[in-house]
Amino acid sequence: HQRGQRAEADELLQAGLELAPRHPPFLKGRARLLVEGGAWPQARELLSRHPAPLPATAPEYSALLAAICQQLGDWPAAVDLYHRLLAVHPNQGTWWVGLAIAQEGEGTPTEAAHSYRRGLEVGNLPQELAQYAQKRLNSGL
Repeated sequence: HQRGQRAEADELLQAGLELAPRHPPFLKGRARLLVEGGAWPQARELLSRHPAPLPATAPEYSALLAAICQQLGDWPAAVDLYHRLLAVHPNQGTWWVGLAIAQEGEGTPTEAAHSYRRGLEVGNLPQELAQYAQKRLNSGL
């Protein structure tokens, strides 16, 4: 049943993208469906096809792209996107932890530790993410 709804949503989003290929909500929605299906490279390609909206105007779009870059191991792109997001929205703990994970991937543990601490200070983290951040700090990275 859920698969049928997902397929229907995907068809609608694809039709929307044919009419408005740069419309961020359509791009973001289709990318989310691709991610849910495990198609991370295709999601990144879709979001990278057109100039991304600025983090100030579409932060969820940039956050999704940062998470996709992170999942694909493109640490520099993820770090850059998280920095740009946090410059505009510094009180998003989830993005601080995302930045920390990307910084660890880049091999910059000092920066990662700072970002984990900042994410915990800012708060508004899901419990599992807060526990993960604390665990990484306790491990000494």
